[in-house]
Amino acid sequence: MVKHPKYQAMDDARQDVIPIAFKEFCRDDFKLNRNDPYISKNSEDKPIGPRPRPTFEVVNKENKSVAIFYPNGYSECFDKFFREIFDKIVQRIEEAANLALKEYEGLR
Repeated sequence: MVKHPKYQAMDDARQDVIPIAFKEFCRDDFKLNRNDPYISKNSEDKPIGPRPRPTFEVVNKENKSVAIFYPNGYSECFDKFFREIFDKIVQRIEEAANLALKEYEGLR
């Protein structure tokens, strides 16, 4: 099933703001890895449904995963020391998604 355009707009906003929010709140102790989905060149293998989107993984200096962000709004923190930064990033991401929804609905 394909997502409604308003949800696509929210996902687009999240996808765009995740790297920006990371730069806003993270120190040099962490790195953001963008993991793009595999998309087959064969048209018969193309998925039916929502557009494949990248995931964004935050790793520390030891290359250990501390958090992951998805453009659909799901995110997970794996490190209690990263939690405060994580919460700020999530808040920034959801602000962008809500703004995109308001713009889609013509409320802005």
